[in-house]
Amino acid sequence: MIRLWYTLTLLVGLLWLSAGLLPAGQAPTGKDTDILARLRAVDEEIARGWSATLFVTRNGWRSGDSHARYRVTADATRAAIWGDQFTYLTLPPFVPNSPFQKGTSLNSRPVQDYMLKDLHIQLNAVYTEWEALTTTASGEIIEQARGGATLVLYPMDIDSFAMDEGEILHVAGRGYGRYLKRVLEQKRSKDGLLHLRAEGWLGPEEHGEWRLTIEPQTLLVRSAEFITQGKVAYRCRTSGHLGDKVKIAASGRLEYPGEDEKDTFWFQVEFSEFRLAFIEALYRAVRQRIEHPESGTEIFDTRGQYRVLRVE
Repeated sequence: MIRLWYTLTLLVGLLWLSAGLLPAGQAPTGKDTDILARLRAVDEEIARGWSATLFVTRNGWRSGDSHARYRVTADATRAAIWGDQFTYLTLPPFVPNSPFQKGTSLNSRPVQDYMLKDLHIQLNAVYTEWEALTTTASGEIIEQARGGATLVLYPMDIDSFAMDEGEILHVAGRGYGRYLKRVLEQKRSKDGLLHLRAEGWLGPEEHGEWRLTIEPQTLLVRSAEFITQGKVAYRCRTSGHLGDKVKIAASGRLEYPGEDEKDTFWFQVEFSEFRLAFIEALYRAVRQRIEHPESGTEIFDTRGQYRVLRVE
């Protein structure tokens, strides 16, 4: 599955202009012609520090579809995410793998999730508290218990979370400027929206074409598609408004299309709060949990030589 990489480096160094190529008879306005610079300027302002509370419904192949609350805070060099209040809408896939009871499926699913990326201390980690489930082929839960905790340590250049702070910004209609290289075409529709085609990238090895629909006054991205090798690799839709000085979308849906529906990763988001401020208390709480895991936590260190450790 194609994922977004290197999302922490949201702060763009230079603002440069790139005029769009328009169909005959549709002259760009002064504001339209510098659209890349304007998008990046908003990204820069957000990257100085932001925070949000959001409620996320998403599919999960191994743990089942879920609904949860996420609190996030980030700036250009740090990001912390705390997921809790998990409700599961479907059970994990049934696989008769339990060594304890023949014909049953033993699975685990998160009940608390913590993610931290910090370029200053060179830490990229995910701490998860699990719930263990034993289910039958008919979908009955016959045992449900606390399942321990895991801590995974990643290299700094690895996308460590199933939904990171960059994707949260995208589903808020923000953060696209750094992925756009050169405008190919832009035009306004009768409803006043700006439609943009641009060369760009999704991941380090994924280059292609972005197609964006932008609300001109707020610069919110209302729809986005990334096309590479003739296929849509990424799709996002947003709606509503939230925030004061810099607005975000109130809700949105992001998809990474697969070969068919069951191979498509997606999540839907409803934002309840957005602020242009980095919340140190949230960052410290997440960092504390990751740097001081509970006794019995299994640690998977994927930096360099792979190691598995256990906290005594």
